Amino acid sequence: MLYNYPSRDISTCLASRRVVFVGDSVTRQLFYSVAHSADESIPSEPEDNDKKHVDYKFTSKDNTEFSFVWDPYLNSTQTNDILRGSVDSVSSTSAIHTPALLVVGSGLWYLRYDGADALRRWEATIEEALERINANGDSVADTVVFLPVENLVPSKLSKERAATMHNTDIDAMNSDLRHRIHPPLEGYLPPPLKVLRTGVGAPRIAFPEAFLEMLDPSQTTDGIHYSEKILKAQTDVLLNLRCNEVLPKKFPLDKTCCRSYPSISTYQFLILAILTSWAFIAKFYSAQLCKQSLANTLAVG
Repeated sequence: MLYNYPSRDISTCLASRRVVFVGDSVTRQLFYSVAHSADESIPSEPEDNDKKHVDYKFTSKDNTEFSFVWDPYLNSTQTNDILRGSVDSVSSTSAIHTPALLVVGSGLWYLRYDGADALRRWEATIEEALERINANGDSVADTVVFLPVENLVPSKLSKERAATMHNTDIDAMNSDLRHRIHPPLEGYLPPPLKVLRTGVGAPRIAFPEAFLEMLDPSQTTDGIHYSEKILKAQTDVLLNLRCNEVLPKKFPLDKTCCRSYPSISTYQFLILAILTSWAFIAKFYSAQLCKQSLANTLAVG
C-alpha cells in the first residue's frame, strides 16, 4: 500500500538527515516537490526562472537539509565527490553528514546535445557512477535512487528538441539502467554490458520504474516536464521507498509499498511450528483410521 506521507511523518523518517538530488531539470522538479512536502515554507519550484541551472539548498523546520546539485551530465567535481561519499561535497549544517537519500537523474541532456554519441557517453557515465557508489559503500548514502529517464510527448516538444530526443533512445537507456541495477541471471546478459556488483556495506540502490507508469501526456505542456499532480505521486513513491523501511512496521499496515516484510517473532514462529506439526499429525492419524476402518470392513465381509 502506498502511504501519503504528511510532513510530520517525513520529519520522523528523515530525522534531521541530508537528502541530496543530483541531475537535470526533471530531477530538480522532484527535488522541490519532496522538499515542499517536508516543509510547506520551502517553495515548490525555483522562484527565479533566470536561475534554473544552479544549485539549491534548503533546511526544513526539523533541520533536514535538502540539496540539489545541477549536473545533467553527472560529471562535475562536486558530483564525483558525492559519489565517493565525501562529506564536504555539499556544505552541511546537519548533525549527520551522510545523506539518508541520494537521488540521481540524467539522460535528456545527452540526447539533446551529444548527437550520435549520446548513448555511448551516457552509458559510460552511468557505469562509472554505479561503480563509484559500490566501491565507497554506505558512506555515499543510506539509499541511492537512480531515476528512470522519463518518456517524452513528441507532439509537445519544440522543433529543436524533437530533432534529437526520441523515446526509442530513452527505452534503451532505461533498459540499460534496469539491467545494471537489477541484473538478470548469469548467462542471459549480453557480454559488453557490465552490471553493478553490490559489495559488503554498499548502499541500497533503487530504480523506481513505477515513475514511468504515472506519466500522462495531458499532464505536460512542453513534452518533458510534468505537472504537480504527477510529481506528488512520484514524491509519494520516493518517500515510501525511504521511510517505509525506516519507520516501525506495526498495525495498521498502511505502509507496505517498497519495503521488505518484517521477520516473525520467536513466539509467532513457535505458534506456526505447532500448527504445522499438528496438521501433519492429524493427517497421519486420519490415514491410519481410514486403513483400520477399511480393514474392519473387509474382515466383516
